[in-house]
Amino acid sequence: MHVETNEQAEPWHRNPWVWLVIAIPALTVAGCMLTIFLAVTHPDYLVRDSATESSQPENAAREPVR
Repeated sequence: MHVETNEQAEPWHRNPWVWLVIAIPALTVAGCMLTIFLAVTHPDYLVRDSATESSQPENAAREPVR
């Protein structure tokens, strides 16, 4: 049975739920691209600290654990 109504359907771009559904994946992709950009342009460097080097004996003889 087909019921006729006098209401016109809204265009899809006027519905806020459509923009919410589009915005969440779009912001996720943008955030991922920003994270990759920052990871590539600002790499982590190895920290060389003299305090850690001096606290570990270099040529100490190790005894086996019994």
